[in-house]
Amino acid sequence: MTSPGKYASAFDALLADVPSLAAVVQGLFVHSDFLDIYGLAGSAFSTRSRETLPVEKRLDQIFQISDQALQIARPVDHRAVGTCRDYALMMCGLLRHKSFDARVRCGFAQYFVPGRYEDHWLCEYRCADTGRWVRVDAQMDEAHRDHLAIAFDPSDVPDGAFVTAVEAWDLVRTGKAAPELFGHGDAAGAWFLWVNLARDYFALCGQEVSPWDSWRSALGRDQEIDPATQETCERIAAAIRNAECAPEEMRTML
Repeated sequence: MTSPGKYASAFDALLADVPSLAAVVQGLFVHSDFLDIYGLAGSAFSTRSRETLPVEKRLDQIFQISDQALQIARPVDHRAVGTCRDYALMMCGLLRHKSFDARVRCGFAQYFVPGRYEDHWLCEYRCADTGRWVRVDAQMDEAHRDHLAIAFDPSDVPDGAFVTAVEAWDLVRTGKAAPELFGHGDAAGAWFLWVNLARDYFALCGQEVSPWDSWRSALGRDQEIDPATQETCERIAAAIRNAECAPEEMRTML
């Protein structure tokens, strides 16, 4: 999902520092849920597909819109429409191409809706100097930062502003947060934690699954966390806590 494929040379031309790479990503996309902050609400952009594409196919689309170099930010009406996962995938692809140890993470962010943990994806990379995993939210361009009043550096998201699915699971499991605070819009609750645990586990296995699948369409009894599902969630959470393992080893843990 994160390979540039035939566009590797376009990645070669980019600087290898994280803020510069994040700025490149921000110059390629507008978020489908935030078209209004770019002055695009009600435009043809609102009807474009939200389908998540592999990086190479997304670059096909981006270069069809404009063939200029990636490091030149496109005007907002010449960008691809994407979601948080598209930003995260592209950022992860850039970092990996520049020899960073990087991965996509699925979880929840507190900086979209006050008092809520909103479904979100971002990218993280291992700092070569400290060994720390640093979280980068490439979606948070200037328009987002102004709109959401974000004061932190999105190339180093502070602890707690974003929580991975397992961190969210532990908050609920220990009674530090209510399950209904986790989700997306009206879709929220313990079952959403189960969905994101699975998606984060797959991402750590090197399988960045699409969020636009049918999992979030669960209704009625499928939203209940029965004892068997609780046990499954605990097994997934235990596997994710061993996230230092290589993807091939992660795949053997369930």
